[in-house]
Amino acid sequence: MERLLKDRSRASSLWVRNLQLALFSLPVAAALVPLADAEALRTQGALVGLNGWAAAVVVLTLPLTPTPTPTLTLTPTPTLTLTLTLTLTLTLTR
Repeated sequence: MERLLKDRSRASSLWVRNLQLALFSLPVAAALVPLADAEALRTQGALVGLNGWAAAVVVLTLPLTPTPTPTLTLTPTPTLTLTLTLTLTLTLTR
């Protein structure tokens, strides 16, 4: 993984490298958090500590422009275009 990230001969942007790191670390974190904090997750839930300020930060980081629907285009030439849109819905209750 480190070699992939440090190899300057492969041209990739900072966004691509951030995505690579995130996709590598998310499964590890998803597996280890329940092991480390199983009791707290059972008693308080996964969103403990999420308050109005944290929700405001999440809302402010969302894109303001509407995003197109996901499309997949296959052409006879070896070109593949894939657009993925992630929609986050957050519900806060007291």
